[in-house]
Amino acid sequence: MLDIDKMEAGAELDAQVAERVRGWHRGQQVEGRQYWFTKKPPKPGYDPGFPCPYYSTDIAAAWEVHKNIYHRSSSVQDRYSEAIITAVRTRLDLGGVLTLADVFLLFEPVDISRAACKAVEKGGA
Repeated sequence: MLDIDKMEAGAELDAQVAERVRGWHRGQQVEGRQYWFTKKPPKPGYDPGFPCPYYSTDIAAAWEVHKNIYHRSSSVQDRYSEAIITAVRTRLDLGGVLTLADVFLLFEPVDISRAACKAVEKGGA
């Protein structure tokens, strides 16, 4: 199993978000970039799908993931909140109390991506 906490921002973390959080299916690779489908992909040779957003490096894409989490169960939301606080605290080497309000001032797209993957890995919806 992949260690999400050790994954750098980039294509592989973006792919994990697409699969785990968004529930998308891998399509074709086009010019080195993975393409995706929201449902099972059609037979090879058809539409390659759409490119994976840069969830771990683009704040607008990451914010869509953040919003998606808040359409999930309260247990997923709680795990996400805990995971994003931990991610920010770890990345910035912060001790002490860190609230969710503090996190909103300090988080980066990679924090959202990692926290979302961790929140859904223990139960899904």
